[in-house]
Amino acid sequence: MTMTAIGLDRVVADLDKAGLTIGIRASRVVVSTAGKVEDTQRSTVRRRSGETANSITSVNDDGRRLGLGDLTAVIGPMGDKAWRSRLIEHGTQRHGPFPFVGTSLDPHRAGYLAAMARIAGDI
Repeated sequence: MTMTAIGLDRVVADLDKAGLTIGIRASRVVVSTAGKVEDTQRSTVRRRSGETANSITSVNDDGRRLGLGDLTAVIGPMGDKAWRSRLIEHGTQRHGPFPFVGTSLDPHRAGYLAAMARIAGDI
């Protein structure tokens, strides 16, 4: 029996191209949704000085600012004042909780899932 891989190189190249295109589209959804979640956190955080709201940002899993090509987003207060956000989110003995991180994806979840489903449907 003889088997040949005529045309296989083209199939592999087409799959590579499709994978890259899908990855870029998915990354755009992640970055866009992360921006919306940041805005939601900033608009719902309890403000006193504004330091917590100003510290809210999105980074990738390497800790760098989120950008095109990233498929993972870490969203929330960052930096040396980020510890305060836990006190705001969960409360203290003297102040009740004011959740703003844990609930911030909720308004955007359906849109995010629908966009990812459209991408998956194009495969």
